[in-house]
Amino acid sequence: ACYTDSRYSHKDTYYQALDFTQSTAMNGLTFQLQSGIHKRALTIDSPEISLRDLRAEAYKFIQDT
Repeated sequence: ACYTDSRYSHKDTYYQALDFTQSTAMNGLTFQLQSGIHKRALTIDSPEISLRDLRAEAYKFIQDT
């Protein structure tokens, strides 16, 4: 994994070794939706969501704001 540290005046890039020996399982998804000053976190208990369902949730959020 790679990330950039912007605490310094110049940007330093650091690399961390990834440990693939441990198995990790996703147990849900969280999306953060924002429209202007309105924010909402959308949490789904499934490890996947269809694009149609995600679009419907985003549309509902926009209609509520």
